[in-house]
This record gives sequence, C-alpha cells and structure tokens, in this order.
Amino acid sequence: MPEHPDPGAPVTTDTLLLASALRVPRGTLVVELGCGVGAVMERASVENPGCTWIGLDIRLPALVAMLKRSRRWAGENSGVHALCCPVRDVPLTLSGSIAGAVMMNPPFMNRGHSRTSPSSERAVARSGSSTLLLEFVRAAAHLLVPGGRLVAVCRPFMLPDMLLGFRTWKLGAVELKPVGYGDRPAEHVLLHSVKGSSRRLSILPWEVPGT
Repeated sequence: MPEHPDPGAPVTTDTLLLASALRVPRGTLVVELGCGVGAVMERASVENPGCTWIGLDIRLPALVAMLKRSRRWAGENSGVHALCCPVRDVPLTLSGSIAGAVMMNPPFMNRGHSRTSPSSERAVARSGSSTLLLEFVRAAAHLLVPGGRLVAVCRPFMLPDMLLGFRTWKLGAVELKPVGYGDRPAEHVLLHSVKGSSRRLSILPWEVPGT
C-alpha cells in the first residue's frame, strides 16, 4: 500500500475531514455510504492499514472507477469491494451488524429546493430527497455492530435532522466538532457516534481545516 494517496484523487474539505477522522484497528470492516470514486477510503487507508473496505453508491461508473483506482493504492488483493445500491435499500440488501465503522458525507441540498449542478455526477453527490439524510443514518445504524463507530461530515443546517436520526436509531456518544475559517460561521460539522452508547453529546473545540 502506498504511503500517500494518488495525487489524481478528487480532494475536497469534506474528503480530508472524513478521511482523517477515521481510526480503527486492523481487520475492521469499514463501509462508506455514498463513496463516489473512493477518494475518502483511499486516504483513510493510509492511517488504517489491514482493513476491509466496502464502497456503496448508486453511480455505477463511479464504483467502477473506484475499483480500478483501488488496485493502485491497495494492490490486487485489496480488500476493497463495491456495491451499487440506494442507501434506502441497505437494510433490505445487506445483513445488519456487520461493520466496525461507517463513514458518510450525505448530500446537503434538497432536490427541487436548490440550484442543481449542470454536472449529473455532482448533482447526485450533492442533492437528494428531503428524506435522504435520515436514510443515510438508518443505513449506517443497520450496518454497525454494537459499539461500532459512525464518522460523518455534514453542513451545520443539517444537524437537527442528523441528531434526530442518531436518537431514533440508537447512535449515541455523539461528538460534534464545528469546522471553519477565522471568525466566519462554521462551514462543516464533523460528527462521531457509537452505536448503542448512552453517553451524552459532546461539543469539541472549533477546528480549522488542514490543522
């Protein structure tokens, strides 16, 4: 496995936040919901060697690209797998309690209530139905083993729905970290949660991306 990710991988603040937040033991099964071409898994694999990775997305071309890229960063026997499946169907498609960790960066715009990107790939990645966020949380809770960790990045306005989903599907021990620049309002929120934990919400100090 290379020490550094492929320089051609698409890199955004969301990618860096999500990849750097994951720390799991060797042998963990990690699922990324809405993985795209796998840039987050590629970067996360550097600090989490020896894991098995499942990338789930509804865009088949992105999954094909992810599997091709994975041969470069993890070898032929990479332990990287792809599943083309809507998140709402995860509880019907995959067995429950299989993953030690789930990563996700859910779409942050409601389709029909915001400007749609002219790029169809970007539009799918950034927008969805009004229930899609809760579908992401439900899928994560279904996949996680008791004590498994969810790592998520979202926009601040998504927090009420995100926390409602956490409470509904028994994802506790929530750690919330605002992320932004200078004195401006936070642009992202990084969340950690543990399935089945009863520990209360913690708000961690503000973080500047890249520090």
